[in-house]
Amino acid sequence: NSWHSHSHYKKDEYFRASVDYVSKRTHKSLNAVKVECATCHNPRISVTSTDENYEIEAVLGLDKNSKVNKAVHDNKLDEGIIVSNGPCWSPDGRTFYFADTWKNVIYAYDYDLATGAVSNRRDWVSTAKDPGAPDGSTVDAEGYLWNAQVYGNRILRYAPDGRVDRVIEFPVRSLTSVMFGGPDLDILYVTSMARPIKGVPPKEAEAGHLFAIKG
Repeated sequence: NSWHSHSHYKKDEYFRASVDYVSKRTHKSLNAVKVECATCHNPRISVTSTDENYEIEAVLGLDKNSKVNKAVHDNKLDEGIIVSNGPCWSPDGRTFYFADTWKNVIYAYDYDLATGAVSNRRDWVSTAKDPGAPDGSTVDAEGYLWNAQVYGNRILRYAPDGRVDRVIEFPVRSLTSVMFGGPDLDILYVTSMARPIKGVPPKEAEAGHLFAIKG
């Protein structure tokens, strides 16, 4: 769900084969596919399942020649996840962030760039008292994490220590993800959904729209 992931998928046959491998092996749709590009000569791919009561499905690795590293095809990062969302990395690639939406938590893990292994999971941010739950995320060049709060009609920017740095209110409740784009990567794009909530269609005319924040 990032421009960089789609770019790799279109251009790199081994990246495409890796993602397709997981999809076919699990017979499940995939959510939150991200590329870790702290060292883009050796990218890591995070692929997570959309099904409830499922685990983070796999982390795939590509070597310097873009050949699939079979050894990490089945590298399970974690389990017991209800709804997986928001995988992303710190700028140096050494911290992996991941949200379990219905547990109202964003986790932080230590990330091994050499092996793709994670350790030292901790509750980095709790949204239990917030109006929404954590959905898609991205990290900016300063190491701050931006998160879309689904059903919360707002975007939050978190400092590396987990404190709230900024809140941007939206006219739409069902925000789903965020990603920087544009020639200078200074535009924050925000996705939303128009899917009915508990059978009730959203009231906002803008639901389902793509938003762009500049400045």
